[in-house]
Amino acid sequence: MALSVPIRMSQNKLDKRKNILLILACTIFYTVFVTLMNNWKVFSFVTIICCILYTFLITSFASRGSLLLKATSTMIAWFSLHAIDYLIFYCFLMIAGHSLDISKCVETVMSSGNMRAVFLAIDKLIEIVIFILCRKIYDKLRLLDQKYLGVVLAITTGSYIVMSVITAFIMSSTLWIIQLTVIFALVFIVLSFIMTVFAISLSSKYQTEKREIELMSLTNEMMKKNFEQTQNAQTAVRHQVHDFKNHMRTLNGMLENGSPAKKYVEDLLSVSYEQAKLCHSNNDVINSVINCKIEEARDENIPFEHYVMLSSPVYLSSVDICAILANQIDNAIEACKRINNGKERSIKVKIWQKEAFLFFKVTNTAPGNPFDEKKELKSSKTDNTDMHGLGVKNIMRTVSRYGGTLKNEYANGYFTSVAMLPNNKLN
Repeated sequence: MALSVPIRMSQNKLDKRKNILLILACTIFYTVFVTLMNNWKVFSFVTIICCILYTFLITSFASRGSLLLKATSTMIAWFSLHAIDYLIFYCFLMIAGHSLDISKCVETVMSSGNMRAVFLAIDKLIEIVIFILCRKIYDKLRLLDQKYLGVVLAITTGSYIVMSVITAFIMSSTLWIIQLTVIFALVFIVLSFIMTVFAISLSSKYQTEKREIELMSLTNEMMKKNFEQTQNAQTAVRHQVHDFKNHMRTLNGMLENGSPAKKYVEDLLSVSYEQAKLCHSNNDVINSVINCKIEEARDENIPFEHYVMLSSPVYLSSVDICAILANQIDNAIEACKRINNGKERSIKVKIWQKEAFLFFKVTNTAPGNPFDEKKELKSSKTDNTDMHGLGVKNIMRTVSRYGGTLKNEYANGYFTSVAMLPNNKLN
C-alpha cells in the first residue's frame, strides 16, 4: 500500500506486469529493512524518515508525475496508512491492554501471536477498503496546480509530524497525560485526514471547472472562426455560380444555332440550381451560424426552418452568439439524428427582439424525454469521458454571464430551448 498508492497517484509509467513485480520486490526489501530497524527500536523517527525517502525514490522511478506530485502522493500515502495504523492500534490498546503502563500494553498487543495477527488483519483490511473507496480522490490529485499540490503537501507533512510526535509522547508519559494525549491525537488525526481529503476534493473540483471553462472558451472562439470561414466560402461559391451562369450565357450567344455545343449549353442553363433558403439578417454571425447549420441539417435529411427578425443591432459578442446559438442547434441536430423515421425530424429556429431583450429559440423533434427524474438533461453519449453536457453548460454559462435566462422544455415529442438575454450597449 505504501508503494502502490503513491505510484498510482503519480500515474505509473511501467506496464502492469512490470509495475506489480517492482512493487513486490521493493516491498520485500522494505519489510526486511523495517524488521531490522524495529529490532533496534520499536518506534524511531529515523525508521519513518528512511521509509518515506525510500518510497519517494521508488515512486520517482516508477511514475511520470512531477517531483512535487510524487512528494505529495508519498506523504499522503504514509500519512493515511499511519493514521489508520495508530487509530486501530489505540483501539486495541484500550480493549486488550491490562496494565497502566502503556509500554506493557504495547508489548501485550504486539508480542501475542493471536492478538498481533488479528490486529494486522483488521488493520490491513481497513487500509485496503479505504484505498478502494478513495482511489477516485487520489486520481484527482494529478489535476491540481503546483500551488495546490504544495498546500496539500504542507498540510499532510505537518499533520504527519504532529501525529508522530504525539505518538512518541504517548509512549513515554504518565497515565493521565496519556489519556488526554490519546483523545487529542484521535481528534487531530481524524480532522487532519478529513482536511486533506477535503482540500484535494475542493481543489480538484475547482481545477475541473477551470478546465471546462477554458475548453468552452477555446471551443467558442474556434466555432466563431469556423463559421466565419464557412460563411466566406459559401459567399464565394454563390459568386462563382453567378459568374458561371453569366459565362455560359455569353458562350451560348457565341455558338451557332443548332450546333450540338449550343444545345448542350442551353441544357446546362435550363437546369435549376436550387439554392437553400439562406439567412440574410443584419447580423453576420447569426447568418453564418444558421447558414452553416442549414447545410449540416440537409446532409442529415433534417428539415430546417428559420425566422430571424432583428429591428436593432445585436450587442452580444460574436463568440457568445456562437456559444448560444450553435450549441442549441447542435443539440437539436443530435436529437433528430436519433430519430429513425426521417419524416418525423424537424428543426425550427426563431430569433427576435422584444424591448431590450434578445431571444434565441430552437425547437426540434426528439426521440424521447431528455430529462431524468431530477429534471436534468441526460447525455445521449455512451462513452465514459468527463466532458458530457458541455454544450448545455456552455449555453448556461454564457446566458448567466449576461444576466439572462435559459428555459428548456419537452412536450408532445418536441424539445424547446429558449435563451433570453438583455441586449444593450453595456454588454
